[in-house]
Amino acid sequence: MLTDASLLRPFDATRWVIATPSGRNLLVNAAAADLFRLLGQVDSYEAALAAFNAQFAAALSAADFAALVETRFGGYQLLHGEGPATRADLPAPYLRVRFEFIPARAAGWLAAPLRFCYAPRVFWWTAGLLSVALVAGHALNGPTVLPTGAQLWVSVPLVYGSMVIHEFGHVAATARAGVRHGGIGFGLYAYLFPVLYADVTGIWQASRQERIIANLAGIYSQVLYAAALAGGYLLSSYEPLRFAAGAVSILALWQFNPFVRHDGYWLLSDLTNTPNLLPKAEAVVRESLSVAGLRRLVASRGRALLDRRAALFAYGVTNSLLLFFFIAYTCWRNAALVLAFPSVLLALGSKLAHGSLQAADVSQAHLVVLTLYFVLARYAVSLGRRWFRR
Repeated sequence: MLTDASLLRPFDATRWVIATPSGRNLLVNAAAADLFRLLGQVDSYEAALAAFNAQFAAALSAADFAALVETRFGGYQLLHGEGPATRADLPAPYLRVRFEFIPARAAGWLAAPLRFCYAPRVFWWTAGLLSVALVAGHALNGPTVLPTGAQLWVSVPLVYGSMVIHEFGHVAATARAGVRHGGIGFGLYAYLFPVLYADVTGIWQASRQERIIANLAGIYSQVLYAAALAGGYLLSSYEPLRFAAGAVSILALWQFNPFVRHDGYWLLSDLTNTPNLLPKAEAVVRESLSVAGLRRLVASRGRALLDRRAALFAYGVTNSLLLFFFIAYTCWRNAALVLAFPSVLLALGSKLAHGSLQAADVSQAHLVVLTLYFVLARYAVSLGRRWFRR
């Protein structure tokens, strides 16, 4: 009855993942996983119904069983004879604009030499040694000066090249785990911030340890690259290699940030076994601060703060406080520019349209305030959508 019964993989001790043909990963409980396996062993509703009633000591009618199967698995193109997917639309992606420039097959082939690095025993030992070497290297490293002239044209490609190596690390770790991966591309995070990405959504079908290794794989590959650059500097004393090694290691460290969708976010999601961590945390914060949530807190005499939801609440509140701090600090530090920014943006747009815009016309403050406006616009749109749904 199923298009492919091998789409079922264990997620943790009590939950399973079903990978749909459209690329969505469904998290189901053990009972749903048993039903899915049963459907993969038969070729008709009649045989499935008989097996289900026998296995679960039930007495479902044909109509009730068909409704159960349809409710659980219908609309995802998991069942033979289904039409186009009606329930398999993915949630709005965090990369709203994306362009793949290395197809999946080429990415897998290019990342193949790195796969052995992500065997658990090799990975954890070398990751530990690299961490110690990284700390020692930064402690012993003297002041680093930004290269200029011809040396700058060597350093910049070395640093930005590490971002591609980062994505190859994710692909290699996913392939090492034995699950499907996509290609590597360029995207805009929240329509504004340019980033590279690797399509490794299939990693949800891997074990928890494999998912954690895949989360760390990009950082790990960048640190390996930084170590190679540092080794080159020790052999040659060529200053751009030292600068690039330091810059790449700092970029890798920044990836641990768990409050945006960097590797640290996915790592925290897997360490806590919480898929969709940020949406769940935001939902818990909204519910906890509602009138009903506050009443439950008072009725429980504070004990409601001690369950697992408390950690989600703390994460969601911290995320919101950091965003509030960014908004408040930007408004305080750039108050005049914040107020005048619409007219400043029109002037810059006019220069761009006439071909007279220069790099000196756009400062770091312009980019920060533009980010502020974008964050506020997204928040306003989100509030508008919630109000409209009500």
